[in-house]
Amino acid sequence: MTGKVTLDGKPLERIAIEFHPDGPGPRSTATTGADGTFTLTTDTGKPGAVVGTHKVILRDLSLFPDRPLNREELNQDFSKGKKSRIKADLGDKAKTTMTKTVENGKANEIAIEVK
Repeated sequence: MTGKVTLDGKPLERIAIEFHPDGPGPRSTATTGADGTFTLTTDTGKPGAVVGTHKVILRDLSLFPDRPLNREELNQDFSKGKKSRIKADLGDKAKTTMTKTVENGKANEIAIEVK
């Protein structure tokens, strides 16, 4: 299952995406590339996402260095002077209002427009 994340019609790079199913099944995750596209993979390693409605979580990875963090950096605030391109509520599973539906037997090209 693939898709694209955009802001005002322009692709968003380095966005972490999580699809949390409303019913049983594993979470699916992805990170957008330079063109805003992503391909979901379940936590069990299978491509795609389970059929059904999902809560969608988005996090702006551009606030962090483009490299793995070491142990000392894990609790460091990297956002100094930077503003997230994503509203804070979209990064919280309890607060997000964004949902997407994965349908059985369809290509499921998911468009996510951030406002």
